[in-house]
Amino acid sequence: MTNIDIEIQAESSRNNILDNTQITCILDDRKMKMIMEKFKYCTEIKSNIATRHVEEVKELYEIFRNFIKDSLDFNIRLKKYSRSVLFFTECFNNDDDEILVLLRDLLKESKENSRLAKELVKRLFVEERNDGYLKKFIKFINKIFSDKRIMNELINTQNSLQVCIQDFKNEIASDEKALISYEDSVTVAVLLKLSVSLEPLDNVAGTNYHEKAKILAEYLKEEEKKELINQLHDKKIELNMINIFDKSLKSIIMGISDIKTFWEEQVEIIEYFIENLENFSGGENIQRRQIVRALEEKWKNVENECTSYGRTMKYILHNDYIR
Repeated sequence: MTNIDIEIQAESSRNNILDNTQITCILDDRKMKMIMEKFKYCTEIKSNIATRHVEEVKELYEIFRNFIKDSLDFNIRLKKYSRSVLFFTECFNNDDDEILVLLRDLLKESKENSRLAKELVKRLFVEERNDGYLKKFIKFINKIFSDKRIMNELINTQNSLQVCIQDFKNEIASDEKALISYEDSVTVAVLLKLSVSLEPLDNVAGTNYHEKAKILAEYLKEEEKKELINQLHDKKIELNMINIFDKSLKSIIMGISDIKTFWEEQVEIIEYFIENLENFSGGENIQRRQIVRALEEKWKNVENECTSYGRTMKYILHNDYIR
């Protein structure tokens, strides 16, 4: 493939953003509600081995709720902005003389909206490419200023939890082996030896102390085994609960990824719009008409997407409050 082919392919890919006139990312109400329910569940887990992980999720849950509130504010702004874009296309189609004034104002607003949309995406996820001390330093600074990327932190928590789960599985496997090859405790061993020592005395004195000591030793042995079995049972219950915790975190990460995709798509649309606005006044009339037509079709969908996003996020916040 030549450099020209690559450039044509890149331009074609960029144009496809506007060629698709269907709504690109509609967030499902039920899926988002399920994500919030799982998020809430993960904050309420009682665990001896995942206490730190639960506390981390609690903090991220509140951060995510604040993100939703802020994104709803920007969503309203973006919806109004989409109407301004459509008004711009309408004025162009009507050969309005004030089109250049609109163009300057819209370009300024577009750049600010692009910045705000990118900030929303960054609050959800930032690809970590730094290594070594620089990466550690950035994490340290982020921790000081509570600059947490929700998906990044959830992924880190889940990775840490999986290590914890594996260690706990190994502990349970070790307990099972110990139960199979159970050896008497010191107390039981002493009583058994005592029963043997008392047998000659019983023959002389006509008592039955050695048998009683033996019975007591066997009783304590069974009680100790029952206690081990109960402890093992409790650990398996907790392991099952932690596995559900882990699966819930996976679902939450996937759900937040859908929200991230929604805002990434809005960034792409705005960036494409800025690119065309900057070249708008210098283009041929037919080229400008093609641009305006594509923008008009795409931005009709943006308003629909904003309406859907607002409805979905208000719905899950409302359900979260009344639980």
